Amino acid sequence: MNLSKMASLWNDPKTSCQFMVLIVVALGLFNFFYGELVPVNEGLGWDGATYARLTVYIDYMISTGRLSSYYAQRILPSLIVRYVLIFSGSEFSTENIIRVFLLYNTLLLAVSCAIWKRISDNFSLSPNGRWIGFGGLFLSYGYSKNLFYAPVTTDATALVIGLLLLLFHVEKRPIALLTTTVIGAFAWPVVSICGALLLFFLRTDLLGAVISPAASPCSARSVQFARWVMWAWFGLLGVCITGFAIFHGMAAEFWMGLNVKRLADLLTGIPSHAGAAIALLMLVGSLAYFNAAAVRFHKTSFILIGLSIAAVLIPWTVVRQISNALIPNPNDVGMMREYIFFPPTGKFLLPFVSLAVFWGPLVLLLFLKWHAFCCEARRLGPGVVAVIGFSLPLGLANDPRYMIAAWPFFVLGGVLALESQSGNESRFPVAFVVLTLLYAQFWMKLNLAPWPTGDYEGLADFPKQMLFMHHGRWMNWWSYSLQLVGIGLSLLWLRNDLKRRTHHGAVFTEDHSGC
Repeated sequence: MNLSKMASLWNDPKTSCQFMVLIVVALGLFNFFYGELVPVNEGLGWDGATYARLTVYIDYMISTGRLSSYYAQRILPSLIVRYVLIFSGSEFSTENIIRVFLLYNTLLLAVSCAIWKRISDNFSLSPNGRWIGFGGLFLSYGYSKNLFYAPVTTDATALVIGLLLLLFHVEKRPIALLTTTVIGAFAWPVVSICGALLLFFLRTDLLGAVISPAASPCSARSVQFARWVMWAWFGLLGVCITGFAIFHGMAAEFWMGLNVKRLADLLTGIPSHAGAAIALLMLVGSLAYFNAAAVRFHKTSFILIGLSIAAVLIPWTVVRQISNALIPNPNDVGMMREYIFFPPTGKFLLPFVSLAVFWGPLVLLLFLKWHAFCCEARRLGPGVVAVIGFSLPLGLANDPRYMIAAWPFFVLGGVLALESQSGNESRFPVAFVVLTLLYAQFWMKLNLAPWPTGDYEGLADFPKQMLFMHHGRWMNWWSYSLQLVGIGLSLLWLRNDLKRRTHHGAVFTEDHSGC
């Protein structure tokens, strides 16, 4: 087959989807036979050990009141794997559970490729746009390496549920959207909130003046806000450092009383918090957005209001029935608040580093095209804006997995933003291709040496750091510093590559985004 024939197949919507399925299936099968497994609990991992227990003992745990509400909202993948083992006549061994999860994850990724094709068809995305979205969804570290390294998770289920939410919102199918929300709420808890927001605003369309405000006072205020926050942050940081240098020796007890480390953690998070606040202000676009949303609030049909309430109420009722509220949960709102507002001391912009490392260069593309992305999000409707606005602060917790269900919304918005400012035949950015393959790290060996004893000890030390350098809260200083520099260089390269192709290689049309 000559290169021109191969290129035509690669760019054809139908055959390109087949290539995408082939890629994810090849990755899945390679990991099934030859892949690495996390050296904890015989390859189950940390939470995976609990999901394995759910697979074996779910009926017993429910009947005896041993199921917490936290894990009651994550039982769907374990139930599916359980019945696969039962119907196949296989025993409930650790090896079999891992193998079925690996096959289950691979199958879901293949199904997700078909869903992505259908979403792409709805927007008539160019071949390049389809492949950029594919890279952001399936060739990230999270889904080309981590998912197979620690396969006993709910991550693959959460991704396919997020894609289905996006698809059914785009196609305006309320019953399918409600069904997906209710089922998905038992794999990823925030799905019920996202689904309810999408249902409530399903028939809501915004005027062009709100989607693309001619003059955005909100944007001007966001710039002023950014300057004020940064000056205040530098000033407060300087005062604290100076005060600590002067009084540390003579008033150590005073400083300990003020809990200096906690203050330092809070100061560390301020740049990220300011950036997230600016991003949310830009997402809204203008004050007129709130007026338009308020007007549409009164016009939302009672049917959609009822469906949005059911999307939250049905999973909540079922969880209360099958779980024991007295069992403490391993994670809650209080812990999330701690993660968001008190990151590790001195690791500024750690959430951005974590997101880029886990999700790949599409995060950098969103950073460069955020203004256009916000316009495209508003064009998709208030439901999409609400899901993005709800999920973006979760990224500040330094665990990118919290954003899985909403990640397809970010991917689609990023692709639309890129295509809104270019012709459909624009050349594929070389930097994006190279960076996607580098950031995916499916080629990298993580188990370089045997892990020492103590599953929760030495996470910042190698060889365990080979895994935890991809998860913000556990990055050591070497991993954080090197990855921060690498992300900065990647951002410059991608920006210059896009700019160069804008002026020299690509055929660009007038910016029809209005932004």
